[in-house]
Amino acid sequence: MEPTATPRAIVAIHAPPRAFAPGTQTALARLGYQLVSAETAAQHSEDDDWCRPNIRIVDDRQLERVPLEGNGEGIPLILLTGHRGPLASDSRAVGTVRRRARVHELFTLLQRALEPWPRSVPRVSAALPARCKRGNHGWAAAIRSISEKGCLLLSTERLEPDKRLDLCFALPKAGLMWLPAQPSYVNGKRAGLVFRDTSERSRSAIAEYVNSQLTSP
Repeated sequence: MEPTATPRAIVAIHAPPRAFAPGTQTALARLGYQLVSAETAAQHSEDDDWCRPNIRIVDDRQLERVPLEGNGEGIPLILLTGHRGPLASDSRAVGTVRRRARVHELFTLLQRALEPWPRSVPRVSAALPARCKRGNHGWAAAIRSISEKGCLLLSTERLEPDKRLDLCFALPKAGLMWLPAQPSYVNGKRAGLVFRDTSERSRSAIAEYVNSQLTSP
């Protein structure tokens, strides 16, 4: 899965690669964030909005080197901290994550800091054949994107927002999944489904699938 053509936001990285868990930076790029080095971010002028970061991810050991901009408040940042010693503090910080930062932790803070309607978990594009069932009636469908909490479904039959259904699909490692779901919105034969009463096993399996799609080479 490739990064989106238009970046969701520009993120300046003030941290060494070892401050991130394997695959984390790849995953953030695939989620639509444009990652730039601290050096690249430092080269921008006030008129160079194309490389001006919207937020910074900063190893707390490099905090003193992060510039203040404009009114002194500066660009918001996420702090990566160690396992020992006092936590660094900064008025620009929107949150902290332990070093060897993982994508889900960073994604949550990036969403809260930058989005008017933040997502709590990542969503990835998919091409998963599926089948819907309500009572004794079943029909074919396909999942076009998925997260732990729901999916975008292309159905061969129109869905109704107030009617629950059972959704069946297979994941590469977990095998067959049966999930109760309810449409949150319907646009023709496309619908956003919210998973209901999801078991811990199912949630973990979907999370593993999403993570593998984000971090695989």
